[in-house]
Amino acid sequence: MNPVWRIEVNITYCMCLLVPGHKAPPRSWLKDPDQIMIAESFVLDIPDDEDTSRTSWDVFSSQLAGLIASLQFLEQIPDSNILIVDDTGTSTAAAILAAYFIIRKQYRLCDIIEKCVDARPSIAMSLSLRRGLDQLQRTMDDKKMKRLDNKVRNSVVLSVGF
Repeated sequence: MNPVWRIEVNITYCMCLLVPGHKAPPRSWLKDPDQIMIAESFVLDIPDDEDTSRTSWDVFSSQLAGLIASLQFLEQIPDSNILIVDDTGTSTAAAILAAYFIIRKQYRLCDIIEKCVDARPSIAMSLSLRRGLDQLQRTMDDKKMKRLDNKVRNSVVLSVGF
């Protein structure tokens, strides 16, 4: 799953991120709108991209589980190409993708953002979402270290003397 421009792939599924009160956008701008399935629309009531408070991340993270579950489900479908249509700002879709890759694929945040910016140079990750994603990555790293510690602590040690 690599982020690319929509004209480079044959899109099969669409996730819509909507601002409260808005409807899903028309699909007339797609090459073949009849073959595109809108998988799910999510209404995200998150603050502006310029918001630097922790509130922005808290609201975003409260809705993250459903977004990641939908993205994981769509990725498991053979030959699926997913488009994330984002009415909420310039950083939300990238933040969802970053959280998905951190949690499910254990990628590093700097690598994810680099790939997203290569595919879409207009992406500007908001400061609050970036801080939250950094914290998410540290939490995942801590969990991984605890699992490794438990494996080492509970492993059988054999000593062979010569």
